[in-house]
Amino acid sequence: MFTSPAGGPGFAFDLPGIESAIAEWTDLAESLAMENYHFTSLRGVTGPGDEFSSADLAAKATDALGSFRRHLAAMTDFTRGYVAALTASRDEYVARDDDARATFGRQDVP
Repeated sequence: MFTSPAGGPGFAFDLPGIESAIAEWTDLAESLAMENYHFTSLRGVTGPGDEFSSADLAAKATDALGSFRRHLAAMTDFTRGYVAALTASRDEYVARDDDARATFGRQDVP
């Protein structure tokens, strides 16, 4: 960290922290994808009998699984988008930092 001209704590880009966050969110996205894979085995719920209550419970289970599937898809999309945004932010920062070092000739700055 450094002190900003306004007297605040300033900002320092934490590359290892961003790398760690990207890894954690990538793991989460992969975990959600695996959940989606396992979810496919839950489709086609049928009741144990041929009476109304079995059919009704199977219909309710199917509705609940549909809701779960939509929620899982939304979470998967969010995590993948977040990983993409973090990765783009990291890549842009590194490119700008490299450009600034080349422009100002300061290779000693980490």
